Formats: sequence, structure tokens, C-alpha cells
Amino acid sequence: MAIGGCRCLAAVVELILLFATLCLSVVAAVIIFLLKNDFQGECPLYPTIEDIGYFNFEVNDTIACNYIISANALSAGLSLITMIYVSVELLMKKRLTRFIPILKTIIFGILMVVVGVSAGILSFGFQKLCKGFVLLVDNHHHDYDTCKEWQQDKYWKIYDYDASHFYVYLLTAQFATSISAVMWVIMLIISFIVLVCYTSRSGDIVDDDQAPII
Repeated sequence: MAIGGCRCLAAVVELILLFATLCLSVVAAVIIFLLKNDFQGECPLYPTIEDIGYFNFEVNDTIACNYIISANALSAGLSLITMIYVSVELLMKKRLTRFIPILKTIIFGILMVVVGVSAGILSFGFQKLCKGFVLLVDNHHHDYDTCKEWQQDKYWKIYDYDASHFYVYLLTAQFATSISAVMWVIMLIISFIVLVCYTSRSGDIVDDDQAPII
């Protein structure tokens, strides 16, 4: 039985989105891991920044960075597993099990929330970090015009931190995680549409394991 054109197109789009999400999630997880390594295992998000002649930088709990790494690792892992499954379905030209459309919709919904929260944590933490530096500039203690310029501040050496990449790392991770969250939203919408079409075809539910992908 020939594979249905509509379902085939949806599967191909899904594969493209899953591959993009896999790459973005890996990039985000690796970058935040490297950032933690540069900060001696600490997380620079949501810090306390004060001026005491030089800037006093106190990190908070590492839970924010750990969550971002875990969320993106989960996103990457499930993207890979789903890619493999969708590829097998396309090659066999039939749906392998009747429960997958429902399961995929649930998983995509969960990942949309998990990765979306991760993107929010990263974005707000990055903003707080930069606002802390801006406050020091406003008090005329430092001459930097942008958050990025704080990468070159000599006082980072006091804390044994390598902060020479923190802005680029956080900006890249923020972009990757945010786009990944958007990808999961799109995949959830596609999966929901496919699920609705699937459940509306009562004939396919009777003998779904032998049904072509539609």
C-alpha cells in the first residue's frame, strides 16, 4: 500500500524539525556546561553584583544551569529517538503502533514546557547578570558601554574565573534554547493535527498496525 502524501509530508517536516532541535539542544547543553567549567563549576546566572572598589561577584545556586543542561539533554535525546522512529515508519510505509500519535503529542507538549521554562530561566538570568553590570556603569565606577565588554575586565582573575566568553556563550545558548522551544511548539501543533486526522478515521483504528501512514 502506498504511503499517504499528507502523512509523508508531515513526517518529512517533522524529521527536519527534530534534526534542527537535536542540533540546537546539543549546542545549548554543551555551551552551558563549558560556561560552568569556566566559572569553576558555578553558575553565573542570577548573580549578586556589588561595587566594593572592584566589582564583587557572588554566584547563586547552580540549579539554574543544571536545569538548562538537563532540559536540553532531554530535548536532544528524545529528538534523536523520535527521529529514528519516524524514519522507520517512513521506510516501512505504515504506522507501527496505534498509540504513537497520542504518545508523541504528549511528549511534544511536555518538552515544549520543559524547554520553554529552560529558555525563560536562561533569558531572565542573562538579563539579571547584564543589569548588574549596567548598574555599576551607571554609578560611574566603570567605563564599559555594553554587557559584552565585561568579558575583558581584569578583576575576574580575583575569582579564578575565565569570563572571556561568558557573553558569547550565554547569547548563543539563549538563541539555541529559545529556537528549540519554538520548534517543540511547531511539532506539537503538527502532531496534534495528525492525531486529530488519525482518530477521525475510525477504519484505521480497527486494524492500525497494518494501516498505511496517512
